[in-house]
Amino acid sequence: MTSSSIILWWYSGFCKFYITVMTLLEIISRATELSSQGEHEAAISYYQEWLASSNSEQHLRYVAFFNLGTLFHNQGKIDKALVAYDEALKLNPDFSEASVNFGLALEAKSNITTKKRPLTLLDITNKVQELSSKLQFDAAITCYKEWLSSPIPEEHLRYIALFNLGVLFQNQGKIDEAIISYKEALQLKPDFSQASVNLNLALLAKRTSQEKPETKKEKPNNQQL
Repeated sequence: MTSSSIILWWYSGFCKFYITVMTLLEIISRATELSSQGEHEAAISYYQEWLASSNSEQHLRYVAFFNLGTLFHNQGKIDKALVAYDEALKLNPDFSEASVNFGLALEAKSNITTKKRPLTLLDITNKVQELSSKLQFDAAITCYKEWLSSPIPEEHLRYIALFNLGVLFQNQGKIDEAIISYKEALQLKPDFSQASVNLNLALLAKRTSQEKPETKKEKPNNQQL
């Protein structure tokens, strides 16, 4: 949803009939000017201060609440926009523009709430197992690499991802990469016995490969956690 889809109602027609409306129109004019200059917080403050004051235009408070909600909405401050639109509708239940914008704000909030959550280690492991079953080992390795390189909510489980990445490397015969992964896992969890075992196996495989380069290397059938 773009800001252009949000209705902004100016209420300028009232200036022909009510001289007191000019105060609100001045607020609208000033807030618009500030917004065009990128000073959105200042524009919001104008409405907030006007609404907090005792003025002779109490019957137009719903207009100020509506325009305040629009400013919040365009700034992505959805909860505050909903409050402002709700206040406008309390004062004028028939204000259709406020109803429309309120609905748009609810939709925006729903989209934010249902936004794709960060992938967990379990999500990644399940995906890796699926890819591995299809012999897409490079894609499986990439899954762990991308997860490890991004901000993750399960930092305390990083060592498991590194271990599983090492297993994938080792089963693909990429011994040097496997050794690096196992060592990184052990740096995070020195008492991780399975990583120690696999590291020793990988080091042994490397030594054997260096001693007998003509011998075809066998891929160990290691299992991930």
